[in-house]
Amino acid sequence: MSLIECKNINRFFGSGENRVHVLKDVSLSIEKGDFVAIIGQSGSGKSTLMNILGCLDTATSGSYQIDGIETSQMQPDELAALRRERFGFIFQRYNLLSSLTARDNVALPAVYMGMDSKERAERAEKLLGDLGLQNKERQQTQRTFRRSATTRFDCPRVDERRRNHLCRRADRRIGYRQR
Repeated sequence: MSLIECKNINRFFGSGENRVHVLKDVSLSIEKGDFVAIIGQSGSGKSTLMNILGCLDTATSGSYQIDGIETSQMQPDELAALRRERFGFIFQRYNLLSSLTARDNVALPAVYMGMDSKERAERAEKLLGDLGLQNKERQQTQRTFRRSATTRFDCPRVDERRRNHLCRRADRRIGYRQR
């Protein structure tokens, strides 16, 4: 069984004459451990597909399953748990909180998982230390990745602007997914 299975995903925006068919019968299968890049021209639907894969948006039609479970049948709380426990998000604009330290930004997802503060702090310090970022407050890309990795995600999501940088350091990161 695939970790992610999409069959004939369609996504429309707007209505009437303004209706736009952004995703057209997209099908894909991703196995656990696969490294997948979604590439295409600007406006081709990459972000829309990524939002659907991350359960931030829903398809207009088609089937999207995670570990054999149809996401369209999930309740909002179930989708929130899925995002919290299974996905690591790395957004184009980083989405770090400027009022928090690097350690606190990295530890933030673990708060929502109910991890105690000592374990969060230790994990964040280790992740930052492993990347040599414990004293560098401006290394947003790496801190953002570490923040998403704090939850030991199964399904990392990386936007197109970060993929080249992250791919260069993938050999170090892949080890984190296996820990």
